Amino acid sequence: MKTKKMNATIMISLFVLIFLLVWFVFSLYTTMDRTVKASGEHFSVMSGRAFSAFRNDELKPDDAARYLRPLSSKSRNLQLFFIARDNGAIEYLFAGDPSFLNMVPEGPSLNRSQLSVLADPVFSILYEERASGETGNLTAYGYYSRLDREELFSIFQPLFIALLVFTILISVLLGLLKHELPGESKPELVSEPEPQDHDFSITDSDEDSFFDEVSSFEEEDSLPDTEMKAEASEGVSLYSPRSGLCWEDFLLDRLTNELKRSASFEQELTLALVSCSGIESNAYRELAGQFSKVFPMRDMTFEYGANGFAVIMPNTSLFTAIEQMREYTVNSEVSGKKCGRKLAAGLSSRSGRLISGTILMKEAAVSLKRAQNDHESNIAGFRPDPGKFRDYLAAKGSKNVSKKGST
Repeated sequence: MKTKKMNATIMISLFVLIFLLVWFVFSLYTTMDRTVKASGEHFSVMSGRAFSAFRNDELKPDDAARYLRPLSSKSRNLQLFFIARDNGAIEYLFAGDPSFLNMVPEGPSLNRSQLSVLADPVFSILYEERASGETGNLTAYGYYSRLDREELFSIFQPLFIALLVFTILISVLLGLLKHELPGESKPELVSEPEPQDHDFSITDSDEDSFFDEVSSFEEEDSLPDTEMKAEASEGVSLYSPRSGLCWEDFLLDRLTNELKRSASFEQELTLALVSCSGIESNAYRELAGQFSKVFPMRDMTFEYGANGFAVIMPNTSLFTAIEQMREYTVNSEVSGKKCGRKLAAGLSSRSGRLISGTILMKEAAVSLKRAQNDHESNIAGFRPDPGKFRDYLAAKGSKNVSKKGST
């Protein structure tokens, strides 16, 4: 649940950030487009009035300047406007932004060649229009900014406020989720009702004897013997020719990887170990084929011990796994005869715990041992409680520390 909340928080964060980015780009584009249109209209009016003033020399330069200046000042985006003749002589010049001129020419007369502007092709746009007159041709030049500073501020201000509020909310939410990390609270379990009529036994964590048996397995390091296969160690094949199942040597590594994956997705996982007592080689191969039909995930089925099988069942609860195992033990047959009590199965599940593959295998092995010794049921499952399991690990850690201190 915690991982889902964290993933949902990340997804919402990405969605909000993408939305703000798209909104910013769209607002920037529409503002620039609106500014360019307004600048074009202003230049058209400005150049038209300038041409009418200078075309026939009806106005002196000073009078023309006073005539055009009110119109020039109406646009905040106007950076530079001037009227020049074909010989380069400038009749009128208005610098809306003095810093736009790289060099301010001095003297009573100006020439086009004397002007040096700092025009940015991205943020500045140039308008140009020509007109003929009695005293020669005139050309109007207008440099306009694509972005108005006030309009740009109106975009950045709400964006900054939105990002600030969003950052505060995400920080608070992540802080709340941090207190729910594993170890801070008990893992969340989905309880599954136990069938009323069953032919299997269930061991709960309340039985201290079960943990004692698991501890004995750990202290003696005495899981059922694993016969090393030279072919497997050489990497010839993942599957054993004896049964068609995976080599037992790969069981622990695969179980460890699947436990990590199940923990990351907060899914259940169950391990089942099966023992086939008094079974010959040909019968073992036949039972292995039937085992593969009930549990078709070939890379999750393994040989186990001298005459057994193991299966890793991801995203499968204990009781669901027991039902599948019962289907196998009830229907299994060799040469047309039911196996019956010759088959025994022991199971253990992750049950929301962060557990190693070694411990889960030993829990399933203890369950298998109980199933073999049970005269009423040949299937035994271990139903762990995360709280009891943590107490067991804590007691085990204290015991190891005391042993080291005594030595």
